[in-house]
Amino acid sequence: MHDRFVSYFGYACDHRLCNAHILRELIDSKEKDQVSWAQPMIDLLLSAKYKVDQGQPIAKSYLTRTQNRFKQIIRQELAGLKEEAKGKKPIRGKPKRSEADNLLLALNNYHREVLAFLTNPTVPYDSNQAERDLRMIKTRQKISGCFRSTQAGEAFATIRGFVSTLKKQRTHLFDGFKVLFQSPEYLLEQLNMTE
Repeated sequence: MHDRFVSYFGYACDHRLCNAHILRELIDSKEKDQVSWAQPMIDLLLSAKYKVDQGQPIAKSYLTRTQNRFKQIIRQELAGLKEEAKGKKPIRGKPKRSEADNLLLALNNYHREVLAFLTNPTVPYDSNQAERDLRMIKTRQKISGCFRSTQAGEAFATIRGFVSTLKKQRTHLFDGFKVLFQSPEYLLEQLNMTE
């Protein structure tokens, strides 16, 4: 899952697009470029997120309606772009487009990647959790300057990963650490401190 950075598409894997990044771009397009299609798309994505967050299985009829509405919003705007282009003199090379137009074209090309969270329950709506997990390491690096050794960085990452996993599993941190410290050989092995 990523933010549509072009080089990421070079990786041979299934791609998913982060809807938090798309929402930011839609809000920017609405406020800065005054595009009319941004608000209906924002409403559609937030409504779909709300439906998924309820934890109920997504009905096929809801999925079809959402996908059709998504495509309808894009088709209407693409038709408008084609009409605008008809009146302009053709130029060599790639035409200059606004950020809103580039977003519209990306949503058209990657609609499956955007709406993947509706069809696959293991796909999150956004990549915010992954970014939060990495943020602590970057903050630690900036404040301390660096880790003194690779071993220290790995130990820090192991501890942060353990804490993050406990939170995701909704386990109390104290209980998780209590279990961990009751088997110190496991702890030492995980922190690479065994000889």
